[in-house]
Amino acid sequence: MADGIQKMYEHQEMKGYGGYEYVVRGAEVSCSYGSKTCVLNLKDDHGVHTSDGGPLITENDSTNDNIKGFGMCNKNRSKPCKCDPKLGKWWVTDNSNMKIFDTAIDDVSDAVTEDSIAACNKGGIVSFKTSGQTSPSYDNVKIKDAVEIVEDEKKNWSRKSDRKDFIGHVKVKNSGLYNFGIEFYDIKSGNSPGSIFVYEKSWGKTKYIGAYEIKSHAGNKEMKFPDDVLKINGNSYGYVSGLHYWFYWIDIILYGGKDYYFEVDCPGRDGFACKLIGNQEIVTDKDIMMAVWKESDTCTDWYKKNIGGVTLKESIVYLHKPYIKLFFDYLAEVYLNHATKNKGRDTATSTGKTIVEVIIGIVDTATGVFATAVDTLVGLVGISEIEELAAQLRPYFKTDSDTDDKKDVNMVKIVMYGNKEGLVKEYDMDAEVSTEVSEYNMIDRVEGEKYHWGKFIGIYYDQGDSNKVELELTEEFIKNKIIEKTN
Repeated sequence: MADGIQKMYEHQEMKGYGGYEYVVRGAEVSCSYGSKTCVLNLKDDHGVHTSDGGPLITENDSTNDNIKGFGMCNKNRSKPCKCDPKLGKWWVTDNSNMKIFDTAIDDVSDAVTEDSIAACNKGGIVSFKTSGQTSPSYDNVKIKDAVEIVEDEKKNWSRKSDRKDFIGHVKVKNSGLYNFGIEFYDIKSGNSPGSIFVYEKSWGKTKYIGAYEIKSHAGNKEMKFPDDVLKINGNSYGYVSGLHYWFYWIDIILYGGKDYYFEVDCPGRDGFACKLIGNQEIVTDKDIMMAVWKESDTCTDWYKKNIGGVTLKESIVYLHKPYIKLFFDYLAEVYLNHATKNKGRDTATSTGKTIVEVIIGIVDTATGVFATAVDTLVGLVGISEIEELAAQLRPYFKTDSDTDDKKDVNMVKIVMYGNKEGLVKEYDMDAEVSTEVSEYNMIDRVEGEKYHWGKFIGIYYDQGDSNKVELELTEEFIKNKIIEKTN
């Protein structure tokens, strides 16, 4: 998964927070008093490169070894002289999000973005005319011929007589992680099938933001990109889900509402199909009883940094009946233990029992089923949120004492939001936690949040006897997967 996360952020590593490209050896530099530009050298390579092989520079690489001069200095227009630059550090105005270890100072330094400037002690302001990154050719003529790539729609492409590469226009509604799949008609072994170059267009300008090598995921555990195939049986036919995987695809982060162009450069391959889908972790099995999906910290941080607003970590819990009731009983037991611990000894049990019965509404908790339930859940969720979660679960199961109508459902979905360190750190911090319970109809398929990245950290399957619930195994799964590990 670490390799996948690194690949997801490859295009961000090409630029800083503000969208400016990182500067590499070969960038064109100018001075406000210089008569000509010069090319930035990098005597000591720091070992960090962009995808096209250019070594990145740091804020300390403004020395005379790297910047030889700008021709004639015109600070004094009546007496121009030969430029002898004496520059301070590069001022990284973009608040670079990349740090590079600099052996010259034995410490980390900021990588430099193309909007950075440096001041000469003679008063000149030195800036970049280019970043030095090598971009593939791209012009307005190609953009006009771009294939419209729509999410979830398969496109087919064959090379025309002009021999130009495939150009696709992409504009998505939702910001987040996407998968872009490639399926080749002319399968060839040996060399890499090629690369995908990504551009962003805004204010009439097209800007290169990253390159991705197309790699095969055949046999990889991350073969999570299933597609429907047409199956014909006698006189009937229909699409069957999940029988085919796209072996070639990339992970890519896209922002909603922005215009992107994909240039697919596949030497020697003259035709392929492609498809763009929002990333979503999916597990399909008819025997799933409980499942827990957890969003990764990387995803939470990315949404907080790039989308804005209050961003809480998300977890999703799926419960098949009768595990809805068992989870409810677990909450009731924790609530009762909390009430017993925090009330006077003489009245603790009766008072706690009354609170559980009246507020949560429990009437027949399985005696001793979850006797080991402790304040672990309370420390993560908060006692008042337990009341709210239990109240939302109550309509989805029926007990012998129920006289009112209940919802007869096969599975429910619980979405939990909380901070990174845990849903909440202290009791009753409701501002940092919320839960949403709803009926879920796809009982043979559980899903993570779309456009996010995370994984299923626990799946509890049918133990083989539908008439017998393994209470100890159920309790262990609830404690170690749903409660402790969703946070």
